[in-house]
Amino acid sequence: MIWNHVILGGAITLFLTSASMGSNKQDDILTSTSSAPKSTATVVVSASTPLLQALPTSSTSASSSSSSSSHSNIVTLHVPATAEVDEKQQKSLEKVAPKKEDGKGLSLVSSPDEPEYIKRQRILIQGKKFSINGIVLFSGTDPFSAAIRLATASDWSHVGMVLADTEGKQYCFESTGAPGQILHDGMLPQVQINTLDDVVKGYEGSVSTRTFTFDKDAWTSEKTNNLTNFVLEKLGTAYERNIGSLLKAIKGDNQSDDSSTLFCSELTALTAIEFGLLPKDGQENSKKASNYLPRDFSGKQFLPWIHAKLGAEKSLKQGSSGCCPSCTIL
Repeated sequence: MIWNHVILGGAITLFLTSASMGSNKQDDILTSTSSAPKSTATVVVSASTPLLQALPTSSTSASSSSSSSSHSNIVTLHVPATAEVDEKQQKSLEKVAPKKEDGKGLSLVSSPDEPEYIKRQRILIQGKKFSINGIVLFSGTDPFSAAIRLATASDWSHVGMVLADTEGKQYCFESTGAPGQILHDGMLPQVQINTLDDVVKGYEGSVSTRTFTFDKDAWTSEKTNNLTNFVLEKLGTAYERNIGSLLKAIKGDNQSDDSSTLFCSELTALTAIEFGLLPKDGQENSKKASNYLPRDFSGKQFLPWIHAKLGAEKSLKQGSSGCCPSCTIL
């Protein structure tokens, strides 16, 4: 199933559209209507959808309906209005329609034709609030990674940003790609987010992290809210297609930033600049995000971090020689 449309506000309408066999049939509908009593919201949903399992049964009532030939097994649920549910119920409802602090709906879903791998990532992070935790450095075993290390005179061929949710779980936010993703999911190299554990386990090569220590009050709740939106906005952005931009980055010759496509160190630097950890244009010691390289984030280099310090490299995995079809290529 795929989310077709979302409106969050006084009323909520979500359409779950079947993606199989190219059908356009809307066989699962979730809608909140104004005809219900003020203390409740009316939710209409297919009886087969897992959404029913997310709603607290102790405070819902259900009735079946088959009034429309285009919808089967329709169930109407009357659930308490958001303002009147307890914390546990609120979390259940937020799994369906999370909200930002300003009350506007979080952009967890997009167009009907959004690829499955992007939707899986949105589901992975929906309802999460992130802070920047550190940097993750990679040294691949494949020829492409070896070429990057040679061209940039570095031990590292790839870099990503480590994010942490409020429960301390770590995620890798990176612009990357792998043959396995292309062959199995049709997923071209692009910006993506996955749990750090999964990324490390699936990586053929060496992996190290560096952890940030922030000055007091340097990381605010506003930055946390903005970071979550930033991640959602960048998901699916294509990896840099202009080889000239990659080559210019080695010499620091890129004159402008184009975030419509992003290579790995460019995304990492852009994130750091956006959230005040590295100087912006016009500030002392600033440079374009597109002129940063993986080596710049290693323990052998100095970067002018703002209100933060980056710790020593800590090895998470030592790679072996050789290459396999699942090797990361970027």
